[in-house]
Amino acid sequence: MKHQKKAYKATFVVKNEKGLHTRPSTELVKCSSSFNSRIKLFYRNYSVNAKSLLGILMLAASRGSKIKIEAEGDDAQNAINAILTLASNKFNIKYWWKKVLLMSEAKKHLGAAAANLVESGSIVGLGTGTTAAFFIEALAKRCEKSLSIKAVASSNASTELAKKLGIDVVDIDKVDNIDIYIDGADEVDQKKQMIKGRGAALLKEKILAAFSKKTIIMIDEKKRVNKLGKVLLPVEVVPFASNLTKLELEKLGYFSDYRKDEKGSFLLTDNQNYILDLKLPHLLDDPTLVHKNIISIPGVIETGLFIDLADTIIIANEKAELEFIS
Repeated sequence: MKHQKKAYKATFVVKNEKGLHTRPSTELVKCSSSFNSRIKLFYRNYSVNAKSLLGILMLAASRGSKIKIEAEGDDAQNAINAILTLASNKFNIKYWWKKVLLMSEAKKHLGAAAANLVESGSIVGLGTGTTAAFFIEALAKRCEKSLSIKAVASSNASTELAKKLGIDVVDIDKVDNIDIYIDGADEVDQKKQMIKGRGAALLKEKILAAFSKKTIIMIDEKKRVNKLGKVLLPVEVVPFASNLTKLELEKLGYFSDYRKDEKGSFLLTDNQNYILDLKLPHLLDDPTLVHKNIISIPGVIETGLFIDLADTIIIANEKAELEFIS
C-alpha cells in the first residue's frame, strides 16, 4: 500500500560564508513518509529533487563552508520536516536540521512577543529580514482581531508582505512620527550596539530606527556578542565611482566584496545603490569610531553599524525562551 503524499509550499535560502546565495522560487514540495520518498522543488528555476539539493549543500559543506537553511511561509516547517526525514536517513545531518527547526520556532516566539508590545493607535515601523517577517505575520494576526495601527516599512519586501497580510501600510512622508520600530539584527554587543544590513535595507532601517520613539530588536542568542565584528559589515554606496570608494576603504584596512544577486550581478538596494560587505580586520573596540571613519568617505551613504539606536533587545535561545534587555 502506497503512502499518501502531502504537498507543502516553502521558500529556502541557501547560503555559505563564501558568498553563495540562492533563493529558490516558492514551489510545491511533495513527499511521502516512506524512506525512498522524493521531494520535488525548484532550484534556480530548475526542477530538482531533495537528494540533488542536499547534495549541493553537502558539497559546499565538504569545502568547509558554513551553510544555513532558513524557511519562510506558513507551511515552511512542514517542508523542512519532510527534508529532515530524508536528510536524517540519507546524509546523517539530523542534528543540524533540528537546530534550524528550533531557531525557526524561536523566531516565531520573538515575532509574537514583539507584536504584543504594539499598542492600538500606534504608527509602527516594520523591519526587514526573516525575523522581521515573523513579527509582521504576528502583527497581522493581532490586527485581524482588534489591534488598529498604521505601518511604515523599511523595504519593498516588508511593504509587500504587510499589505498582503492586511496591515495598513502608509507613505512614510505622510506621518510626522513613528511610535515603535521592530526589527532583527546580525550582531548585538553588550552595549546594544549593532551590525545590521544582511537584508540590504540598512539605510531605510536606520532612518526608521533613528526617528522612532522606541526601537525593539529581536535576535537569537547566537547573535549576542561581547564585541561586534565577526560578521561582515554591510556598507551602502552609490554606484558612481564605487570602485574608488572601495579602494579608499581598503586604505583604512577594510577589504570588501560587492554583494551579488542571484544572477551574479551587483545587487541593487531599494534605493538603487550597491552594498559592499566589509570583512573587519579585528573585533571592534570602538564601533562609533569605525562608523565615523567609514561614513566620511565620499560615496558611502550609510554603514551597517547601528550606534545607540536600540532601546530593548529581545533574545531567544534554542528552546524559544525569551530574555528582555532594556
